[in-house]
Amino acid sequence: GRENRKEGDRLYREAMVLYSLIGDDQGAERKFVAALQAAPSHTGARRHYGTLLANQERKSEAIHQLRMLASAATTIPTSPLPNMALSFCTPQASNASELQKAREVVALVALEGTVDDLSSAAALLHAMDQDDSAQITFERALSMHPNHVASLTGLADLLAIRSLASSPRSAEEMHQRALLCYSRASSLLQNEDSANLTRTPSY
Repeated sequence: GRENRKEGDRLYREAMVLYSLIGDDQGAERKFVAALQAAPSHTGARRHYGTLLANQERKSEAIHQLRMLASAATTIPTSPLPNMALSFCTPQASNASELQKAREVVALVALEGTVDDLSSAAALLHAMDQDDSAQITFERALSMHPNHVASLTGLADLLAIRSLASSPRSAEEMHQRALLCYSRASSLLQNEDSANLTRTPSY
């Protein structure tokens, strides 16, 4: 059947709150699995589910998720420049020069891209552990389009993950910001759903 991306996004945001902000791995796993059932090509859900499995030493399950992620990356239509960067990020292409090429492509997107390009570039920077650059790029996307749901969710994910390795004071600030971003993204999607329900269909 057709992917239910909105349902996948909703479950993914709930999973990230449980995983990163509350520390409920069991609850998060249920939500990640449900998100991937609703939207199998949801790369964020698959990436973070793989991380959760790896952290629990469930290596074969984690590797399966990462293989699925690598194969999905070649089939999801995205704008060409982030897609070029993605081609350098597969498990087979992980040497330093290829990662450097990927970073250069992503940097070009961050300078010249649309808001969707910026959001894709930021997600790739995060996947390459370039979290400072990723955060700046998400924030740049949101300065162009403050209601860009993918950027709000991506920035929330990044802040939630970064908070785990931060000092208590910084972690608390990142938690609060992540929750605000998740909450804003959810309310924007709910408003969009309400508008779609009340809109007169055109034939």
